[in-house]
Amino acid sequence: MGKKPDFPNNWNLIASAPDSVFKELSFEDFYEWRVHGWEIPEPYLCVIRVFNKETGKVKEYSYKQANAANNKIQQLTTDPNNEITIADDEEVTLLRATFDDGES
Repeated sequence: MGKKPDFPNNWNLIASAPDSVFKELSFEDFYEWRVHGWEIPEPYLCVIRVFNKETGKVKEYSYKQANAANNKIQQLTTDPNNEITIADDEEVTLLRATFDDGES
């Protein structure tokens, strides 16, 4: 069996188009649109992304119910190698393990 043919697209048409065809977008507008304008699809409550510093792997979980998300966060925080990013409709939060050496 050979490789499936590539899906046809309009890359050549778009790449050869003059700059005047595209609306100008300032960096500030782009940043506001793409960084501050995230959206979680309607049925979902949050998305949890976990980066494991030991393995270098990233896993992502999406939840519709708060109890399920809270249980997963509790489970993930038991591994100090996990960096946990939680995104909901209002904010993005990064959780990292911190160690208290007992000195105050």
